Amino acid sequence: MSNARLRIEGILEVEGPLEFVEQIYREFKEGALSKSKTKAPHIDSTSRKKQSKAGAASRRKPNQDNQPQMLDGVVDVEKLKEFYALFNVSSGRKATLLFAYFLSEIQKVEGITGDHIYTCFRLVKHKVPKAFQQTIIDCRGKMEWIKIDEEKNIDLTDHGRNQVEHEFKRKTDVGN
Repeated sequence: MSNARLRIEGILEVEGPLEFVEQIYREFKEGALSKSKTKAPHIDSTSRKKQSKAGAASRRKPNQDNQPQMLDGVVDVEKLKEFYALFNVSSGRKATLLFAYFLSEIQKVEGITGDHIYTCFRLVKHKVPKAFQQTIIDCRGKMEWIKIDEEKNIDLTDHGRNQVEHEFKRKTDVGN
């Protein structure tokens, strides 16, 4: 039985067996169609603006302190920050590789995904690249630092491992 994942940004996210995901999607679609058939009340432009602001506040995630939760209990966050602080990271690509290295080689996390890498960016307060997915694709394609399997799991290549261990500038190397 194959797994499937469905994500409708900010509305629905479901993952599981294909039949289950299809059933949830059908129910969602039926509910959306029945809602669209009912007549919407008239709203003037001033109340629409107020409504959109109120709606945006209610759609925010419940994590009020805005701290990434994905790596809680899996990774020692202080170790991540200390490791990151050892290097002069000048680009999103290098940060992506550094985080993949840390998760894979130091913390021995299995099944690393883009979500894990994204969480690392947030935890160390490094600016997340505007084209985050493209950064991961570049690390795989152009740079050949990582490989990604069918399940979207990220792993280091020998070239990526050597890059971190031998080529990346450490902060102690900068003055030399």
